Amino acid sequence: MKNGRIVLPQHLQREWKNAEIEIRESSEHRIVIERAMPSKKQEMLDALEATAGILKGRIPDPVAWQRKIRKEWDRKLPRFHVHR
Repeated sequence: MKNGRIVLPQHLQREWKNAEIEIRESSEHRIVIERAMPSKKQEMLDALEATAGILKGRIPDPVAWQRKIRKEWDRKLPRFHVHR
């Protein structure tokens, strides 16, 4: 962050110039910045729509299942150190 702006590495600035981006929280201390590609976005929405109802009748207790997977989702990730 510099002056309230996110500064991209030099090699990404050219590719991401004038791009629409999505910023989402990954954890308390991490954010994910993704370049939104309209065609990819539509592909993802179509794929999500195609999966509607795929688990219907296959999960005996959906509430318990949701609680279990939420615990996994909320679990803190180990720290990764990237060396250059």
